[in-house]
Amino acid sequence: MYKTLRFCFLIVLSLIFLSLFENPVHAKKKKPKQEETVQKQTYCLVTCPICKGETDCEGTCPYCKTEHFVLKFFSMDDENTDIYIKEAGEIKHLDLKSIIAIMESDQEEEDTIPEETEEEDIIPEEVEEVYEIKESDTLKYVNEFDYYSDSVTGLTKESYTRKEIEDRLKDYGTFDGPMGMPVKEYKEAMNAKWVDVTKYENQRKDPRTVELDLDKKYTYDDLVSFMEALSDREGVYMFDIGSTTSGRRMYALEIDIPSDYEKKVVVLTGNIHARETAGSVFIIKEIAELLQSDTDEAKKLLQKIKFAIVPCVNPDGREGVAFNTSKYKYSNGQLWKATSNGTDLNRNFPGLSWSQVKEGYEKSDSISDSSKKIYYPGDYAGSCNETKAMMKFLYHYIKIEKAQVLIDYHQQGRIGYAGKPYQKSSQQKRCKELAKYLFGRMNPSSKKYIWWGEKEEYGLNGTGSTLTDFAVSIATGAKFSPGYGFFVYTDGKKEYPLIMIPRLDDTSLSVVHETNSKFATTTIEIGYGKEYLGYGSTSRELLKKEYDRYKFGRLLYYLYDYLY
Repeated sequence: MYKTLRFCFLIVLSLIFLSLFENPVHAKKKKPKQEETVQKQTYCLVTCPICKGETDCEGTCPYCKTEHFVLKFFSMDDENTDIYIKEAGEIKHLDLKSIIAIMESDQEEEDTIPEETEEEDIIPEEVEEVYEIKESDTLKYVNEFDYYSDSVTGLTKESYTRKEIEDRLKDYGTFDGPMGMPVKEYKEAMNAKWVDVTKYENQRKDPRTVELDLDKKYTYDDLVSFMEALSDREGVYMFDIGSTTSGRRMYALEIDIPSDYEKKVVVLTGNIHARETAGSVFIIKEIAELLQSDTDEAKKLLQKIKFAIVPCVNPDGREGVAFNTSKYKYSNGQLWKATSNGTDLNRNFPGLSWSQVKEGYEKSDSISDSSKKIYYPGDYAGSCNETKAMMKFLYHYIKIEKAQVLIDYHQQGRIGYAGKPYQKSSQQKRCKELAKYLFGRMNPSSKKYIWWGEKEEYGLNGTGSTLTDFAVSIATGAKFSPGYGFFVYTDGKKEYPLIMIPRLDDTSLSVVHETNSKFATTTIEIGYGKEYLGYGSTSRELLKKEYDRYKFGRLLYYLYDYLY
């Protein structure tokens, strides 16, 4: 600014003008001498005193629209420049010295104006691509919805005593086993918060590649790292859904690749039994291969199916069997099935079949009364942290999101349990069809996987309640009874434990309120023989052969064919 003003002065001093422009502001006028001439300045630039923009000496500032003009007096040895502005109809005088002082102060804070040079091609700086992160819609819903109120009967509030339960069931059979789940714990479990641990920061980069070699031995932390790497991809979310008995974190993956299709939902769970390690590594390997495939078939599958996955339901037990094998055995030498406190998680769910023995049936021998023995169902229904975490997970995806398929990975026997006797026959039929469909495509010519229907007394012989029992309880429309401490049927007026209505097809009561009429589930028992159990070199070698021989890498594609 100051440089511009000085430039103006030098031009003016080089001119020989000794006259004054006529202006009503000046009362005094000098008589022009004969050698002097009166001439109006035809070119000059000044700095607008309002906005500091360069403008003509007279006229309207093109920037701030201030109307102004300049009066100048020059002599060979004197220079005086006064600046006037026209504001609100009045002409105001601005003191030149104060203006110059302000301009000099401004100049000290500004960079020196560079001299004009020849124009050069300007290469624009590379602009970083703006990446819009789409967080999970599921997580927002999960942490706001009241699952407790949605899942209880609303007919009882306080837990019954054992005697009260026995009296209510005496005409139908017995109540033989641990008590039901306390109301407070059920509420806390169903309304527990999930935490988003998705690696959104990595989604702006190239996603990491997951190469899971079934020959190698992986810790639970290794499996978590694989899950984190998979969440590098857009539409792959990772949630912390709870803690284990020993304080480890439990993680779930949701795969919901952006597409315009209304997707069908598939749930995969594995490794609920400590010694059955195939589930966790098989699931992660199958999902990794699918996500990293660039085939049209894989892309179409991901566009039309949403996956909800907990690869390892029992991290504590798995790590014990894998890395502390001598300690994680029962007295009879069998490898550990339970979590770290001795509870068989697949007997611990507060589903329809909890602790009831129908009249005429005998209590199953696949249940025990001690945490030091195999098949211990727990101190009470839903007693373990792992169970609590899975209850909300299953309720959300089966009841809220209407999952059409749940596959629970187990070992061993090369069979798939399909269908519960107490289901409606239409739902039971879908479970059997699912198992038959999958195995019909997985099987080579011999040593085939087969489906296996549960016996009539299943669920009414005191065996406890499994993960799939709990899932079916949800899908059939059963609700949690605070009085009994486990799921029951209801007609809105009364609660009916399973022992009262062992088959939905046979009841005339209005208790059938399926929440998911298209649901089907099966349990896959991977491998055949005890040598497949555990996580030693022999079991890993056998499981790798099993994965390839029975085309587990194609299992998710077979699910697509089944659903579509």
